[in-house]
Amino acid sequence: LTFEAGQPIRLLDVGACGTLFDGYEGISPTALDLCPQQANEKVMQCDFLQLEVGGSVALVEPSDEFPAGCLRRLPAAWFDVVAMSLVLSYLPLPAMRGRMVAKARQLLQTPMPLSLDDLPIDAFDEGISVEDLTEDALQDELSRVICAAPRRRGLLLLVDTMSVDRCTKSWKDLHYLHKWVEGIESLGFVFLKHQTLLRSHALAFATAPQVGKTAAEHTFGAVLGPVPELRMRR
Repeated sequence: LTFEAGQPIRLLDVGACGTLFDGYEGISPTALDLCPQQANEKVMQCDFLQLEVGGSVALVEPSDEFPAGCLRRLPAAWFDVVAMSLVLSYLPLPAMRGRMVAKARQLLQTPMPLSLDDLPIDAFDEGISVEDLTEDALQDELSRVICAAPRRRGLLLLVDTMSVDRCTKSWKDLHYLHKWVEGIESLGFVFLKHQTLLRSHALAFATAPQVGKTAAEHTFGAVLGPVPELRMRR
């Protein structure tokens, strides 16, 4: 991801242990946690599984207990990056982990396909027939549709404990994480990379175009198919 002047990368830090992303040029962080550190004025209290996705602005309710307030709603497709560090493995059920990732997908931007065959089913204006367009007119219309769509892919960054899978650097031996990748990709992601850290596993995914969806579903990150169960080794 790159950023342009006046357009920083919007990053959502889920399960934030403080404000780790503050102070970096080009990054506009939003931090939330189920139970923020006491007196933290920048991390909002939020149950991510109960968070509403929709509207055009965030909804934050004031709180006497949490200085940053309680986050109740975020707009769909609002973020460029969602980071979850040591979050998924602390949830008790595989289905809950899948729902966390599905909600992250709704909050991330969706890139528009560059292939004519993969464009949203309602991409062209009403009354325009692709078959009747000349080659030049088709290219003009295609350029208009693509330019009107989000240009960035969204990124999902996951870091979690070794309890998820084996403590090894060999990707072929990480059978549970292979299943995680399969399940997460079914939600509209493309797997980018895995790295074994000193005490954790790190995975990176990018959002993928959603073939066969409407333009609104492309823009607002409709989840593709059933929510997967993300099981762990332990």
